[in-house]
Amino acid sequence: MFRMLRALVSLVWNLLALLGWPLRAIGRWALGLRGPEWVELRLAGPLRYRKRRPGWLERHLSRAPSSASIEEVADLCDRIVASRRCRGLLVRADGIHGSWAQLDALSAQLQRVHAAGRQVVVWAEALDGRSYAALCGVGRLVLPPSGTLDLTGPSLALSSAGAALGKLGLRPEFFRREEHKTAPELFTRVEASEAQRETARGLLAEAHRKLSETLGKRLPPGEVQSALDRGPLTGRSALAAGLVDRVGFVDEALRELAPEKTRPGSGRRLRPGLPPLGLVPLRRGPAVGLVTLRGLIREGRSAELPTGGRFFGSQSAAELLQAIRRDRSVRSVLLYVDSRGGSAGASELIWHEIERTAAEKPVVAYVDAVAASGGYFAACGATRIVAAPLAIVGSIGVFYGRFDPGDALIRIGVRRELLRTSATSGLAQPWGAMNAEERAAADRIVGELYEEFLQVVAKSRRRTVEEIRAVAGGRIYTGQRAGEIGLVDEVGGFARALELTAELGGIRGKPKVRAYGSGAAPLSWAGAVRDLAIGSRAGPLAFHDGPSLR
Repeated sequence: MFRMLRALVSLVWNLLALLGWPLRAIGRWALGLRGPEWVELRLAGPLRYRKRRPGWLERHLSRAPSSASIEEVADLCDRIVASRRCRGLLVRADGIHGSWAQLDALSAQLQRVHAAGRQVVVWAEALDGRSYAALCGVGRLVLPPSGTLDLTGPSLALSSAGAALGKLGLRPEFFRREEHKTAPELFTRVEASEAQRETARGLLAEAHRKLSETLGKRLPPGEVQSALDRGPLTGRSALAAGLVDRVGFVDEALRELAPEKTRPGSGRRLRPGLPPLGLVPLRRGPAVGLVTLRGLIREGRSAELPTGGRFFGSQSAAELLQAIRRDRSVRSVLLYVDSRGGSAGASELIWHEIERTAAEKPVVAYVDAVAASGGYFAACGATRIVAAPLAIVGSIGVFYGRFDPGDALIRIGVRRELLRTSATSGLAQPWGAMNAEERAAADRIVGELYEEFLQVVAKSRRRTVEEIRAVAGGRIYTGQRAGEIGLVDEVGGFARALELTAELGGIRGKPKVRAYGSGAAPLSWAGAVRDLAIGSRAGPLAFHDGPSLR
């Protein structure tokens, strides 16, 4: 019944579209809307791959201009390249930020316009190293005189709070596999370990190499490091150093495209040629299902904190993937992974649901920023894994720990006595001192879960357990390095992951993407505090979350 109703509505809509198309074409021709001579593109805030669908109130009440997604930028660049009249593109970059992969995807689209012989002028109030690396090679780069170019280079902070916790009377007790599983060291050590420094140096070396290659396109090889050592530059200093092409304000940058009559904000949407028919298919065609696995992994349902933090729940994952398996129009699945890990049990349940889905429809897991530990565990259920070159991948390991606040409580006059019914019943408590039997049990279960993790990865990667053990041990890799050692199948961006997903699903041409979201519901502060206090949602045994590379 529903399919028949949908087909009827689509048929009526298509008849109206066919009748209205000639009128739209004539009106466009009469009004001279064959496309402007130049186009203004505004990019602000966090980058997104796909177009964001605002709610009704936001569409009608918000006056703030929305930033274009990379999907919309690609469509705009297609139109500019196809247009005979459009001669230039002004890009206003107002504090854009995103992962290295997102910025690379943006740069690739803008470079297509430049390669097609159109002028591209980029104006920005301020740029950091990542955004500069993405925008400096797509055309002429303009900064205002007092604008800033922050080329301080990537950095990574290593913190150790063991001494501070000792002064407070908190005694941390953690168990892990192996030495590169360094997350507990934040609480147990007074300074960073050599294993932690080794991981950080490896990640920084990759990011530094990428930024240096970008600077090498504008500076002699011997001056690249000195430019980074110099620190932030004003617009005028950047021009003197040869890092930007011009100093000026946005209206002055615009004059390079249309010097005689244009002003900021007067650019139009580009609509070359005749308007599209806008026909609606009578039935749902083949599509790629998009599922976003983002945030800390936990049992139960997905949730979103008031501050924007997210939990990805095993129950929500099962429901989303079950819906995808039932949807016959979805031929393949793209799993967007951005998670540092979380509960061991929940990660395994999500992996199992992904593996079940991959048995029926191809699943491609794409890592844009981070798939560490539990996030990587879940991704191993996919048919293929694609990672961006500077994504963080791996951290194959397990840790468990808690704090004994005994001395801290005594100082404020609180005494706590635990009555046990077995030698290990104290492990059910979210905090407190452990006896010898409980320590032995915690260490044993961590070791068993680590072996299970190794077996899952070995099965996914079609390797032996010992081969995976050699590259595991909690080590963290960039996507590029993970590809070299076989932890991912391919190194590439979001566009390549989507292309591969469509290819495995037998979808020809540009795939239609059907987003299934993450199933996250708002979580109150009271709920968040309760979850953290009793440990019922995150689980007592957790995987490691990787560091952030800035």
